[in-house]
Amino acid sequence: MCLSSHRENQLTQEQKQILNHNTERDHVVKIMAFAGTGKTTTLIGYAKQRPKLRFLYVVFNKSAQMQAKDIFPGNVSCKTIHALALAALGKRYRKKLHFTSLNLSSVFAVMPAGQRSIVWANVVTKTINNFWASTHKRIVAKHVPESYKDTHGNMCQPNKTEKKMVLKHAMDIWKKMKQVQPTSELAYRMYHDGYLKLWQLKGAKMKELYDVIFIDEAQDCTPVAIDSLMSQQCAKILVGDPHQHIYSFRGAINNLDMIQHTHIFYLTQSFRFGPEIAYVGATILEVGKRERKTLIGGGEQGSVQGQDTEMWSRFRTGVGGADGRLAVLSRTNFSIFNEAVRLINLESTSRIHIIGGIEAFGMSTIHDIWALKQNLQIKDPFIRRFSEGGVGGMTGYRGLRKYAEITENQEDGLLWKIDAVEKYGERIPDLLKLIRRGHQTRQQNADFILGTVHKAKGLEFDTVVIMDDFGTLKAFLAQEHGGNQSLVEDDDWNLMYVAVTRAKRTLFMSGTITDILARAGEYFLRSKLTTVPAESPAPQCSIEGCSNPINTETRLSMHRLPITYVDGREKGGTVCLACVRKMAGHLAFLMSPGIERVPFP
Repeated sequence: MCLSSHRENQLTQEQKQILNHNTERDHVVKIMAFAGTGKTTTLIGYAKQRPKLRFLYVVFNKSAQMQAKDIFPGNVSCKTIHALALAALGKRYRKKLHFTSLNLSSVFAVMPAGQRSIVWANVVTKTINNFWASTHKRIVAKHVPESYKDTHGNMCQPNKTEKKMVLKHAMDIWKKMKQVQPTSELAYRMYHDGYLKLWQLKGAKMKELYDVIFIDEAQDCTPVAIDSLMSQQCAKILVGDPHQHIYSFRGAINNLDMIQHTHIFYLTQSFRFGPEIAYVGATILEVGKRERKTLIGGGEQGSVQGQDTEMWSRFRTGVGGADGRLAVLSRTNFSIFNEAVRLINLESTSRIHIIGGIEAFGMSTIHDIWALKQNLQIKDPFIRRFSEGGVGGMTGYRGLRKYAEITENQEDGLLWKIDAVEKYGERIPDLLKLIRRGHQTRQQNADFILGTVHKAKGLEFDTVVIMDDFGTLKAFLAQEHGGNQSLVEDDDWNLMYVAVTRAKRTLFMSGTITDILARAGEYFLRSKLTTVPAESPAPQCSIEGCSNPINTETRLSMHRLPITYVDGREKGGTVCLACVRKMAGHLAFLMSPGIERVPFP
């Protein structure tokens, strides 16, 4: 949640339209808010103008709820969706609540001996999670995943008999989970998403009544959450950006496009960044999603070519002094770990901050995986099982890797931690110590802020470096003749858009971003008067791999601007006619022979 710094007397016309709208009980208002456009400021202003109305501001994690409590006026109650459900059902299940996610090893433990396997425990777990995220009243065949990995890593589709078996186990676990009697079996405890689902099934009744519900980040709500909130008998204002929908892997659906509304408003002018960064963000949406509604950069002028040499030098050398101003964002946790290692190798006293915290990142788990490989003492109970009896017949370090490959999703989990152990080997204990020693709890005390785009969503930084690990986009852009765009999920484009729009002043782009810009015809080419002295030898084209001479007989020549990337620099320079035709054919006519060459002064 970012609170824009602009004052109320600087409200845009778009914001004023929203503030002037008086809701009625049956109104469903949608606010489509691009990145950094002051949505939180708008909601605060809306509530302040209506002090006699009672508002409920619904967020989807505890940290956002705590932050909201500090900035919203007194007539707004700030709660998480799970807190609303827990208030209604918590007393019944207080003796069997389990405040984590349903674990497949717990499901494995309660499956019948003849059908017990990690593969099917994984499918059953996903089936239950799919049901919890849905609006359905009971577990049905559509909740069973369409495919799964077998023990050899092959993708398979469950047949009718297998689906029937999965449904039976899933329904049995859900039935026993709903029973209020305490249990020692972890699979039968009541989990966060379990009591949220139960609340929805029971009509989602709230203990308190409100006049208006603000639903923030509505694009990432699961269907069960939206159904629970939309059933309330009061006005609803849903706020979000469909282009920041990045949680499909958790069962979230881009609800903003699907929900029927009575009124719709747009916030398109960003106060976070200027036109340069806005242009990059808008181009990503245009190339990837054919979105042509313009994102307007109303903030300070910024840079996307890497002109900030001080920050670039700090990033490359690991030398401190950025004081919470420089963030390095990536697609994967593995890249973040690699970057932390690079920085402490360059400068052992580097102060870093990992977004979300060092323990949530999984440092202890990495150490235990290394300990498992070395046959040493292990603290984590789950990892320790692989050194003892194993899980589902999988034992030892190899068994853990096989388990991770079968059950892994690509956003989080064990597999990247195992990859880290394999990459750094015996250095792991020392590297973990150095990272812990340099880690800062408060990001403003850090020289370098590191995090995945998922973790950085809702945050903003003066300078952002984007790692070039967006594999799906990279592969798509590498294809000739455009590639098959339908193979790229919207979440992949959205992740890149979210990454770019975290920057306030300076954006260090990756090669993938410049490839996206090139698809829109942006090659950072600018025309200049040709000023090469007649007696000088003709210069060569500045494009890497091209040795064509520059035609000095033309009045105009094309120059590529210098760009500093995350992993290197292009010095820029004059570009030959052939390269201009290849990059931007429509500009080649500017290089036709002129009346005369401009003499060198």
